[in-house]
Amino acid sequence: MASTSRETNDASKAAWAEPERQVPGPKKPIANLDAFTSRKTVSQGLLDISLLTANVAQLKFVLDQGVDQSYFYILVTLLCLSVALQVVLAALLVYKYGQSVEDDDDEGLRGKSLTKFNNWTTILSLFITVINIVVSAFGISVIDPSAGGPGNGSAT
Repeated sequence: MASTSRETNDASKAAWAEPERQVPGPKKPIANLDAFTSRKTVSQGLLDISLLTANVAQLKFVLDQGVDQSYFYILVTLLCLSVALQVVLAALLVYKYGQSVEDDDDEGLRGKSLTKFNNWTTILSLFITVINIVVSAFGISVIDPSAGGPGNGSAT
């Protein structure tokens, strides 16, 4: 009789127990991680080209307005610095695009150096972003020649 009650207890425990959860299998790895990274780098470069175009247009506008504009020298300096750093970043990204992690040696030194290189390009990109935020904070004001003075126009 003891065995019958034991079987009943085991059966009731099994009925109230949580169903077994299926553990999902490992995710499929990206087929070609190097190709994905390369495409990401190219798309980042295209965004950098649009920012470069905007900065050159802003620089042209500031230079057309002349020295009478408020913050003229600050804006020209920051915009020139931003354009120069963007050209350097573009060259670094072209170099990074040509490198491959697949050519790594046994110790992984190439992969580590490319990771550091990637970190430096990211930091440079962040620095360019901060410069452009500062340029936006100073604003570019339109000078109305008939108003008779700098800063009497609307900010754009």
